[in-house]
Amino acid sequence: MRVHTPLKILFSLVTLLVLFLLPDLSVFARGNKTKGLEPVKGRGCQDYGNQETPDVARRGAEIKAQEDAIRTHGVFIRAYKRVNNLQLEEDIVETFSAGKLEDIRIGPEEHNGKTICVTITAKLSPESLDGLIQQQVKAMETLVEDRKAQKSRKPAFGLRIWTNKPDGRFVENDRLIVYVQSERDAYLMLDYFQADRTVEHLVPNKYQDQVLVKGGEIYTVGDETSPEPLRISGPHYGPEIIKAIATAEMAGAIEKAEASVEIKTESLPVSEYRKKKASLTR
Repeated sequence: MRVHTPLKILFSLVTLLVLFLLPDLSVFARGNKTKGLEPVKGRGCQDYGNQETPDVARRGAEIKAQEDAIRTHGVFIRAYKRVNNLQLEEDIVETFSAGKLEDIRIGPEEHNGKTICVTITAKLSPESLDGLIQQQVKAMETLVEDRKAQKSRKPAFGLRIWTNKPDGRFVENDRLIVYVQSERDAYLMLDYFQADRTVEHLVPNKYQDQVLVKGGEIYTVGDETSPEPLRISGPHYGPEIIKAIATAEMAGAIEKAEASVEIKTESLPVSEYRKKKASLTR
């Protein structure tokens, strides 16, 4: 038989009292899932007519209400001056609408002739919204800086760079192929500046060191003949740059030429959201 000393008995009673008074830990676990979320509200309206049913207009109004909820949040309003770019603003709103709003609830509809208006309530993370805005603004700033640098450059010889997508738009899992053509025999360096400002060195890489490209010939990275295919992946998406730097010996001196190509990347959820939005809203 185990013998309890008075001290042990006192300790046991205190332990039982603490356990009795301590709140259910599962409540804290549930609360942590929504920690940092704030309620938001948005309103959207859309007309319908002969080519559009009320149901389509209703779904279009819901999309507009979601985006209105993001645009009217304090974090977005405070960042508006810094964004200062209508396309960038649209990209941020669409990216956040594609999967960052939580607990979306649709309120009663309002009908005015052939116009349907919808009000929604939802929750969002101000921290996530602010992080997305900062990341996208920095990516755009890098783009602007590169454009300015390109205008001021005077390349020693011709250098071209382009990709397999003429419009420069890539979706998650798309294959990326980069083409470079130098006017002269030159050693090539190829860097990929991604949306989060990290840099991936495409040439040289872990498979090969220096690369000499022949003048006039097209050098390809990421196609079927490459040791490793290039695929668009996250976690960050947005404006990106692929920059080529070629060095060649000219008249006994080392000369350099630079060229870059801009691309725009987006995740699969954002791509699907944009397709849905295009089919529902006008």
